[in-house]
Amino acid sequence: MSPLEQKLQQLNLDVMSRQIETTLAESAARNLSVAATIELLIDQELEARQGRAIAFYR
Repeated sequence: MSPLEQKLQQLNLDVMSRQIETTLAESAARNLSVAATIELLIDQELEARQGRAIAFYR
């Protein structure tokens, strides 16, 4: 686990910590900007949290 992944886990950004390498590679291949890459990572984290919240309230 990289230092970045560890820091993301410490911040309770579990999805980001699991997806960081894949998302960075995908973003590079798609020539996305840094801002677009960060937004993509945040969207993934939010989607997972919303999914867990919905599952919790069912």
